[in-house]
Amino acid sequence: MKLAGGSFKLATRKLYVLARLMLQWICIILQVWILVQMWRQRLYARFPLFAAYIAYVAVQMVLRSAFLANQHFYFYVYWLTAPIEVILSLLAAHESFLKVFRSFYLLWWFRIFFPGAIVVAVAYSAWKVAEEELCPDGVAAR
Repeated sequence: MKLAGGSFKLATRKLYVLARLMLQWICIILQVWILVQMWRQRLYARFPLFAAYIAYVAVQMVLRSAFLANQHFYFYVYWLTAPIEVILSLLAAHESFLKVFRSFYLLWWFRIFFPGAIVVAVAYSAWKVAEEELCPDGVAAR
């Protein structure tokens, strides 16, 4: 039996949404499990920013899952929640970095390592965006 092009696209879209939804709920379950383990071992006191990040991402994924079938609303939910996730992930990574490399922070140059890596990553991203804007097809003008 041959499906019409539109029916095949609709079936493919529904399968994609279902697979994405299942993956998101698996991630939510794992994040809640991490939070429970942090609570049981009282690690939230030692790593409060990491705990906040994990909690936020779990809530964020619930929100995104709720709007996954509607591309229009999902777009806005995604872009309203993504910047907060980026900020919390950087804060959580810095918190962990401080705990692991505490003794290295006595060296003046090491204190600028983490912020410097972020600046380099942002600069590289900006350069790639500018490069794409100047040359969108990937071929340099001659």
